[in-house]
Amino acid sequence: MGMTIENNEIYSVFDEAIKADPKMGVPNDFSLYPFDISVNPDGSRSILFLAINRLKDPIKNITFDMTFGNKEGEYIYENEKLVLTEDEFGILNPDSAIPFMLDVTPEQEQLFNRLTKDNVHLEMANFKMDVEE
Repeated sequence: MGMTIENNEIYSVFDEAIKADPKMGVPNDFSLYPFDISVNPDGSRSILFLAINRLKDPIKNITFDMTFGNKEGEYIYENEKLVLTEDEFGILNPDSAIPFMLDVTPEQEQLFNRLTKDNVHLEMANFKMDVEE
């Protein structure tokens, strides 16, 4: 994935969105927000997620297993191991977010498009992070 000018531009837009909407994300916690489908330059598609830090400390080197889909047990990702390293994503300060993208197949995109706030299932397991001193 790597940071590009486009990602940085996206990042600044999201950073402003987070500051403007203090309710986005879970208070006093780390959370994920599945934002939208992004069309990549090669025509493939990815889901754009926001990793949101509402903790009081800056965090880095975040790892977890994510399961994302619907409550009926149809999953786009199941126990997908995610690693948001400091080298690639920097330090996630309090009340800010970083975007990251995960590739999707056309079938996964169709499932994403059927998700609603009432049927979405998003779970993180084996969560680890480093606190920036």
